[in-house]
Amino acid sequence: MLSQSRLSESQIYIESERWQCSFGYG
Repeated sequence: MLSQSRLSESQIYIESERWQCSFGYG
């Protein structure tokens, strides 16, 4: 359960980074 939650967090973080790069914020 903890691993799953952590995995989701990582995925969200990666997605966020990608979005930021797309918009040129990062």
